[in-house]
Amino acid sequence: MEQLKARAYAALEGVSGEAVFYIDKDIVLVGRASPADGIVPEVDLGSLPLAGSISRRHARLVRGGEEVLLEDLGSANGTFVNGERLVQGVQKPVFENDEIRFGAERFLFHWRRRSTRT
Repeated sequence: MEQLKARAYAALEGVSGEAVFYIDKDIVLVGRASPADGIVPEVDLGSLPLAGSISRRHARLVRGGEEVLLEDLGSANGTFVNGERLVQGVQKPVFENDEIRFGAERFLFHWRRRSTRT
């Protein structure tokens, strides 16, 4: 985990502080793992309390230069940025301290591993 933290350019921090997921790849799948289906997301939210509201292939984060884009992949319970539901397949930029919700799980987006709780 320390190596991932060192390479990360951004993080998703659980609003209630229960989890931090570090982002270190240009394209990151967010969802729940399903080994039987061959689905292994880089950000696996399957262990979280409200994981049942998260699709296996829920969303994708894409880094393009100095910007990160979030895209809903047709999730059942939606992907939201600051309360606005994303349209499936349409990428939306995310910024420092934006609240991102995957289903019922809420996170804050932080650049360069910054966190209000270290």
